[in-house]
Amino acid sequence: MNDLIMIVIRFLLYLDLMVIFGLPFFQIYGISGVRHETYNLTNFRSFITFAVVTGIILTGINMLLVSNAMSGVTDLRELSIHVIEMVIEETDVGISWIVRLCALFTTLGALFLYTNKRVLSCLLMTMSGGVALATLAWGGHAVMHDGLHYYLHLLSDLTHLGAAGAWTGALVAFAILLMRRNEHNAQSVIVISDSLAKFATAGTVIVVALILSALVNYLYIAEGNLTPLFNSSWGRILLA
Repeated sequence: MNDLIMIVIRFLLYLDLMVIFGLPFFQIYGISGVRHETYNLTNFRSFITFAVVTGIILTGINMLLVSNAMSGVTDLRELSIHVIEMVIEETDVGISWIVRLCALFTTLGALFLYTNKRVLSCLLMTMSGGVALATLAWGGHAVMHDGLHYYLHLLSDLTHLGAAGAWTGALVAFAILLMRRNEHNAQSVIVISDSLAKFATAGTVIVVALILSALVNYLYIAEGNLTPLFNSSWGRILLA
């Protein structure tokens, strides 16, 4: 049961952090000009606020679950503060939690600038959100290598996460733009059309980055063996 909970929490954490990075990033390149000053300000800001608070809560839950697994206790209520402190201070995953929380609180602080200095706010949120998202790769598959291959695999992981975050954030942004009630007027059509045109170029770059980084990750994990990619169900899903 704990394993299933861990998987669900980790999935939600990935999804949440991708939105925190991708949504303000989309506002930088996808919505610009005078229309950006008045359109959907409240919805974007509210959604990012919700995502950041959710990310902080999910990180806290993840900290408890991982500490519980590493301590070997069977009941979460038996987990002591000392064990949690030890995991945070003496393991890489613990350090990644601290960095992630600092980045999330920075994102939360940047939201206060959103009304008056929106571009600066989105830049700060994109950078801090990117740091929070990057912490997920801290203990990823790259740790199976040493030296140069470690850094190459880590770079590939970071590229994959960033591209996935940019894509997810764009999808959420378009959903917000389309779901506004009673505002499907000429202005909204112009905003959405303009955003789609800008995403056409960015989307191509994102897809290329996803494909290349996924290929590099697969080659590292499978140690260059391409056979499972064609003979296994999971491999065929990836190819599709």
